[in-house]
Amino acid sequence: MLIDALKLLISKGSGSQEENNMFITLMRVAQEDKKIKDQIMTIVNLEPLNRKKVVDLLVVYLKNKKAPDDFIDTILSLEEQSIIQKIKEVL
Repeated sequence: MLIDALKLLISKGSGSQEENNMFITLMRVAQEDKKIKDQIMTIVNLEPLNRKKVVDLLVVYLKNKKAPDDFIDTILSLEEQSIIQKIKEVL
């Protein structure tokens, strides 16, 4: 049910299939792991300018750790208000 809801929410947006799959995976992990959910919600609940700063720092960190590009793109999507709304609906 969660996955169907996520697919419906992101089907209206842009993004590659890989980005969409990574977003779904991130939301699934957040549903199952309270620590991850809390971290995502901390970012989601920031004011847009502060959220952008945190996301930018996180992206630099992830690039240094050689994280997959799709995952980095998913994290970057946390700057978009439409994605924030989707996350709030799901989590």
